[in-house]
Amino acid sequence: ICSAPSRAIVDESVYLEFLAALKHEMERFVPGNPYDDANIVGCIVSREQFEKINAFIGAAQADGGTVYQANTRKRMCKNACAVQPTIVYNVTNMLIYVKYLLVFSSPNS
Repeated sequence: ICSAPSRAIVDESVYLEFLAALKHEMERFVPGNPYDDANIVGCIVSREQFEKINAFIGAAQADGGTVYQANTRKRMCKNACAVQPTIVYNVTNMLIYVKYLLVFSSPNS
C-alpha cells in the first residue's frame, strides 16, 4: 500500500512554519526492510518505479522547483530501491508533478 500524499495546499500565513515542521518530521521516515516491524516506510516496488520517481524529482528541480530530501540516505538499506522522503515546492507548473510527488505551495505561488 502506498500511503504517500501527493500534495498539500498551505495557507501563506503558516507556510514557512509548516515547511519547517514537515522537514523535521521527515527525518523519522527512513525507507527500510518492509519485514521489520519497527520500520515505518518500505522500499519502492521496482527499479523501474525508483527511476521514474527520481526522474520526476529531477524534472521538478530542473523546472525551478525547490527539492528537499530528508537526510536519511546513510540510514537506509544498502542497494535497495528506496527514495529518501522528498518535498518539492515552489514549482511553477505544479500540475505535472502533483500526481506523483508531495508538492506544496502557498495559495499565491
